[in-house]
Amino acid sequence: MYLRRLDFIKAFPNSKLMSTLQVLFFSPENPFSNRAGNTTRAKKNISILKKLGCTIDLVGFKNIYDNMGDDLDYDRALVENHFFN
Repeated sequence: MYLRRLDFIKAFPNSKLMSTLQVLFFSPENPFSNRAGNTTRAKKNISILKKLGCTIDLVGFKNIYDNMGDDLDYDRALVENHFFN
């Protein structure tokens, strides 16, 4: 599904489809910690989705944030809401 949506964007770059999409992005660790490649990649994916016009909500596990020593801060310019399980 992800590749199909990207193909659609390439075929119809002026479409308003992406401006109406809401994304629930799950990352167990804080993608804004910049601690490792997986968190950096997650942050980059969030940035790309935002540039495409998506509204993004982030979901994570609070116990993993605590175990990894991550704070609860996130980039409010990229993520609308931050939820914990």
